[in-house]
Amino acid sequence: MLSRYAEEKLKEEEEEEEEKGEKAEEEEEEEEEEEQKKKKKKKKKKKKKKKKKKKKKKKKREDGELGEEEEEEEEEEEETKENLES
Repeated sequence: MLSRYAEEKLKEEEEEEEEKGEKAEEEEEEEEEEEQKKKKKKKKKKKKKKKKKKKKKKKKREDGELGEEEEEEEEEEEETKENLES
């Protein structure tokens, strides 16, 4: 039989280990959430950039700066990029 002191000491150590495990788990969850936020932000930024680029091309077309061939080539490139991103 263990002495009362030894039992208390063992119990304290077990509780400390449990707390460390819980803390590590919480930190891991926070890191995951942060990474998800970064990915979402990056995706949103990329989408915004793409939208801006499309708007710019549309304006150029309206101004007659792009020839028909260039326009077709750019549309094909865009489709290819979109397919690769998917």
